[in-house]
Amino acid sequence: MANDTTVEAIAKALGLSVEDLMAKVEKKETHKTWINKFGAEVPEGMVTRDDKLRDEVVNKIINKARKGERLIAKFKESVYGDIEEYMKRLRTECGLDAMKDSRKGNVALMSFNGKRKVQIRIQESIQFNEKLTLAKEKIDLYLNEITSEANDEIKFFIKSVFDDKNDNIDVKRVIGLKKLAIKHPLFIDAMKLVDEATEVGGSKQYIQFYEKQGAEDKWESILLNFSK
Repeated sequence: MANDTTVEAIAKALGLSVEDLMAKVEKKETHKTWINKFGAEVPEGMVTRDDKLRDEVVNKIINKARKGERLIAKFKESVYGDIEEYMKRLRTECGLDAMKDSRKGNVALMSFNGKRKVQIRIQESIQFNEKLTLAKEKIDLYLNEITSEANDEIKFFIKSVFDDKNDNIDVKRVIGLKKLAIKHPLFIDAMKLVDEATEVGGSKQYIQFYEKQGAEDKWESILLNFSK
């Protein structure tokens, strides 16, 4: 805060009395504005106490979250670096190319006492191309051809798999059709089309951390799971 001498100097430079200068400062502070969610300026006097307290709490939490985000990102980079360095050294010792990406594939790294574990897991996302529509047409032909004596539960299950009112096809249910012991040629053709329609849309790598107290105890997850 400026001392009295500074205030007097500023007032003199502006050609104002100290009282007039302070009045202007107080007036400016009185007219402080807040920006609302619509981007409009709102006089501070019209912002309620609850709104101010909520704003303070939210900003405080988000600032902490941003700091945590940076710490987690740094830790994540460090973990991946440690694993990559270990796998490169292991590949070299086994006479393999050390520069090849060693982070592809599932692997579990265990401490010597068997009480700590780092698990790397790859999860692929499956999607279907346009041939799935042809597979559905084959299945419809199959359902129209089989007799009414066929298992109603099986027929209902097959129909429900392609119930895509929201354009969402359950991948597991579609793949599950291949487990049905149906030998009809139309159904077999449909399953071949399902195979041809199946594509890998991408993959994510997860790192999970586990610890346990004794050899017979269950693994306890350390909730710092990362995906990449």
